[in-house]
Amino acid sequence: MVVVDGVTAPINEPRPFCTRFSKIWFDEKTNGPGLNYEVATSILGGDIVWVNGPFPCGMQNDFTIFNEYGLREMLDEGERVESDDGYWGGVPEFVKTRSSPFVHDSAKHMRNKVRARHEAVNGRLKIWSILRTPYRHARTGERGISSHQAVFFAICVITQIKINNNEISLFECESYNDSFKNYVDKLCE
Repeated sequence: MVVVDGVTAPINEPRPFCTRFSKIWFDEKTNGPGLNYEVATSILGGDIVWVNGPFPCGMQNDFTIFNEYGLREMLDEGERVESDDGYWGGVPEFVKTRSSPFVHDSAKHMRNKVRARHEAVNGRLKIWSILRTPYRHARTGERGISSHQAVFFAICVITQIKINNNEISLFECESYNDSFKNYVDKLCE
């Protein structure tokens, strides 16, 4: 049981500049080039349990990354993840979103709380200046875009260590209940 969301980080425009190439990197949140990472946290503990990326922001949305590049393949049969409405394409088979008609009203408060805690973890990642300001990189080599992945993964590890040492306090979501799994019957009602 995990919550998944994308985390974007601005980068300098990869060279050579051209309109077609630049669209691949365009991040609407920062209005410039960026990289997108898929991050999942445990619902019960708040631990960072999955990091995937980087992906150019303009090439795939969050759901495409989830669906085609890894996390969906890790799910057991019948298992779904919590997410924001950017993952609507996977409802209800793989994803539970806030706006889904398959979410009971009684469960919405807890699901909002779980997503809020995940956003708090994302916020703790973004306190690092390297994820808020454009990352300066070379086209290739040790300082290429691939070095951004090593930096992002290191930040995730440091953040997880701080969570483990209670340096970052996250609110509890122990009463999370996903007992309503028969969404097909809900669809037929």
